[in-house]
Amino acid sequence: MIKINLNKSKRYLLACSFGPDSMALFDLLIRNKYNFEVAHVNYGLRVEAVVETTKLTQYCEEKGIKLHIYKVEEEINRNIEEKCREIRYDFFEKIIEKHRLDALLVAHNQDDNIETFFLQKNRHNIVEKYGLQETGYINNYTVIRPLLGVSKADLLKYCDDNGVPYAIDSSNMSNKFLRNKIRHNVVAKMDANARQVAVEEIKNLNLKLLESHNHIKSQNTKDVKNLLIYNDEELAYHFTMQCRVFIPGFELSLKQVKEFRNVLLSDKPNVTIKLKNGLFFVKSYDLAEIKMLPKETNYAFIIDKPRKFECEYFVLDFTKDTSNRNVKADDYPLTIRNASKEDKVKVKDYYVSMRREFINWKMPNELRAKWPVIVNKDGEIVYVPRYNVNFKPDLNTNFYVKA
Repeated sequence: MIKINLNKSKRYLLACSFGPDSMALFDLLIRNKYNFEVAHVNYGLRVEAVVETTKLTQYCEEKGIKLHIYKVEEEINRNIEEKCREIRYDFFEKIIEKHRLDALLVAHNQDDNIETFFLQKNRHNIVEKYGLQETGYINNYTVIRPLLGVSKADLLKYCDDNGVPYAIDSSNMSNKFLRNKIRHNVVAKMDANARQVAVEEIKNLNLKLLESHNHIKSQNTKDVKNLLIYNDEELAYHFTMQCRVFIPGFELSLKQVKEFRNVLLSDKPNVTIKLKNGLFFVKSYDLAEIKMLPKETNYAFIIDKPRKFECEYFVLDFTKDTSNRNVKADDYPLTIRNASKEDKVKVKDYYVSMRREFINWKMPNELRAKWPVIVNKDGEIVYVPRYNVNFKPDLNTNFYVKA
């Protein structure tokens, strides 16, 4: 008998395709008296899907289990696997939120775990963990896979032995997708010993990953010299995790990471590499990181008298002494605008271009377009805040840039 170990005080949502894996889990949940509801998606990609939805509806009615069905009306003809995954997990999220359920149950099994591992190695994916996680998070909700230790063959046998209805998805029989090729040509032909070897490899690699990733997270460095200590896989993980702060699931290729390394090794002080979806790899002198860069900004604010003012670019409090900003009473009204490369600022007894000052300060390129200058009523630049990577304002700071 297949055993599952879940918390009986929790309420679950079962993702059910009416395939043998999810139907075996359906039956196990009933037999063990778990509290759950069922979610089913008909993507409209197979003719027989209508029959499967009907049979699942009848089965849920027979067992007294609440069923949520989503029929996809839009046509899916590109990136089918990715699009279907996005559709179903968004649907699951809505149900979990609306009905206040505790977690999603997915019937991924040992075959799925090994297939995923081989796919990751084939694609050279940057992974947080090899294979599938028994417990993880998608769209901010918990996902539990209680059948990862059970083979697909054992789940089929369970359904047949216990009279559990199911249907075989015809699209899984095709070798159109790489996962199906691995499933049919590799995993399906593995004996028990080969499976155990694969499972142990996944386990051991995950232990090494955990050690490596914990080290990288503890460093949390932007310093170019420290980044160059990492090998390619460590560097890839470091920058992939930075990307995923902005875009969950973001993938970097090892080719891109090797390009990053070449930039880190180069003498060029400012380099920007466009990734996608607004993300950039940015090297600024001795620092390198992933950023979501703003569009070029032009602004001008009129400060007609000494007062407090705050915007998305800077903060000022000119209600007290402003001699430290070279601002005098007869300078008003002030104009505070973004600097241009052509601006010249007086340094001691001579004028220096803002471009040269930016270079002297080793200012990152993305800050230069929005860096403020204070201009008096006569059009003269009276003050430019000096860039300092370690600057932190305090309660007495009367003017600072939101860098």
